[in-house]
Amino acid sequence: MNILSSFLNKVRKEFVIAVLVLFGLMTTNVFAINVTVSIPPLAGMIAPILGADDRIDILLKPGASPHGFQLKPSNLRTLQQADFVVWLDTPVDQWLTKSVHNLKSNQLAMNSLPGLKTLPVREGGLWDKSAHHHENEDHENEEHEHEIHANQPDGHLWMSYENSVELIKAFSRILQKNYPERASEFQSNTQAWLIKLQLADEKVKQKLSTVKNEPYMVLHDAFQYFEHRYQLNGVGSIQLNPSVAPSLKRVQSLRQKIKNSEIRCV
Repeated sequence: MNILSSFLNKVRKEFVIAVLVLFGLMTTNVFAINVTVSIPPLAGMIAPILGADDRIDILLKPGASPHGFQLKPSNLRTLQQADFVVWLDTPVDQWLTKSVHNLKSNQLAMNSLPGLKTLPVREGGLWDKSAHHHENEDHENEEHEHEIHANQPDGHLWMSYENSVELIKAFSRILQKNYPERASEFQSNTQAWLIKLQLADEKVKQKLSTVKNEPYMVLHDAFQYFEHRYQLNGVGSIQLNPSVAPSLKRVQSLRQKIKNSEIRCV
């Protein structure tokens, strides 16, 4: 009898433990949040706000170019399963526009934030008073691209410290509204993250202050907001359209301009 009683007690104890573990797993899954972002920088901005059990899926893998990217069936499934979709809504991730509009999940478009600060798109070549006049070579392609982007802001919004802060605050507010039981967690995470960003911003500003007057040229003009924030002396870009390689004639022309303008870095 004692053996049977001992056995039953052991079974009951193991059953209770199993139920508690299962309940704990169920509770965790109920409050876990699935977020899908278009590009890696957006994941880096919002990840510190979320908890350890929350998940972020990135459509464009690190190192891949957003220009010419097309969604795969697996990407569409990821979008359908997301609780939130965070994207730029600029030419950088325009491949997401149609799919996002068909989703029922919550969406946050960085380009729609009320406090956003944007800069106009710059043309290829050297950014001086003559930069608005195209060279004879590649004239037709440049004119076409100019017409397309003339009225559009620079889409690399995440390169701005101020814009990044606006996105972080907006996403935090959305999380607190939709998950009030976790509001204090999101508030605490957001405050800690913004403090770290501010310290990093001050550190970067200090480090770059010694080279901010040095003229340099980039392959693709993706750093305008960064230059503006830290007062760097970017003087031009080689590419006008990142999806189209510059012609040999254009490269030779830019090479001569680089020599004449004493550009220190490319």
